[in-house]
Amino acid sequence: QREVVRMRLEHNLSFKEIAEETDVSINTALGRMRYALINLRRMVEEQQLVLTMDWTGMKKRERVGTIVSTLSR
Repeated sequence: QREVVRMRLEHNLSFKEIAEETDVSINTALGRMRYALINLRRMVEEQQLVLTMDWTGMKKRERVGTIVSTLSR
């Protein structure tokens, strides 16, 4: 799941490109992103986190790192 999120957000790859790069079907790539988002939502609810979209001044790589580190908890 982390790999798909990183490829999508950091490298701005399409799901077709992600599928080809990871040698899975496009449906598998889409499913992994879906489960990553479900898990992220669950963690936000369980830990009562408040996520904001104001990442002014952060580089794209830092934003992706923040999201991916949250997913790996």
